[in-house]
Amino acid sequence: MISKRKPTIDDSKIIQLIRDELLPLAIRRFPNTQFHRDELMQRLSIGTTYVWKDRVGHIVGFIHLFIQNQMLWLDMIAVHKRQQGKGIGHKLVQHAILYGKATRLDAISLYVDKSNNKAIKFYKALGFRSIQYHPHIYCYEFSKRL
Repeated sequence: MISKRKPTIDDSKIIQLIRDELLPLAIRRFPNTQFHRDELMQRLSIGTTYVWKDRVGHIVGFIHLFIQNQMLWLDMIAVHKRQQGKGIGHKLVQHAILYGKATRLDAISLYVDKSNNKAIKFYKALGFRSIQYHPHIYCYEFSKRL
């Protein structure tokens, strides 16, 4: 079930998902990456975050979005490794797309590491297309019209 982030209730689980699922990917590309809880809290305070809770109310995934220049940016998305492959990420992205359409935005965009073949395949299957490569961050920029 998708719901809007409730900071005092949800943030510890979101931070844990970032630490477990996203930080290892960042460290693989940039070995000196540091985990700074305060910086992540600041990042989450800008934009909108939705969480996916399982049947008993545990957060097993989240998506963080922000708006810039009539475009919705998918800033972070993570699903607990034991819950991956069950359509949760797909539903979170679909929810983001509906949010972008309701907000009358032009497109949804994101960056994905060039070595993250699983994510590249995931976003292509959702209709995103690669529009540019950014060599300084080793990422493709993907976008989808809304």
